[in-house]
Amino acid sequence: MKYSKEYRFLIGAMAKVRWVVENGRQHRPDGAHDVYTLMARLRDYCDSDPNIDYESQLDCVSNFVNLSTTELYYLGDVGEWIQLDRDTEKFSDSEYEEFWEDASNRPSMSVYYHFMPQSCSSDDREEIESLNALYYGSV
Repeated sequence: MKYSKEYRFLIGAMAKVRWVVENGRQHRPDGAHDVYTLMARLRDYCDSDPNIDYESQLDCVSNFVNLSTTELYYLGDVGEWIQLDRDTEKFSDSEYEEFWEDASNRPSMSVYYHFMPQSCSSDDREEIESLNALYYGSV
């Protein structure tokens, strides 16, 4: 039986992240970057076949690597920022500004990371505004 390259890449990333988690290294920069790679591989695998359900695959990956889906999202976000930092660390100031002006270089968090299942309620907004006023002062 021949498996797709996306599936093989996903399985490899899952094995690596499971090892990272078993050794307590998921909160280190390289560990978070490995989770980002896993999430990208999962997205690529799900995009390769319209019959693959992302949510069920995410749940399977979560169980295999022993991280909750929230932890996967969070560490994936952190890992993406680490990758962006690595990509831009040798840029001059003008190259750095040009990089961020291009919308295609912005983080892809909205593509496969979703922390909030619903929008903020008015109570949430009021609490956020009052905390901001306490911290930053009234505007």
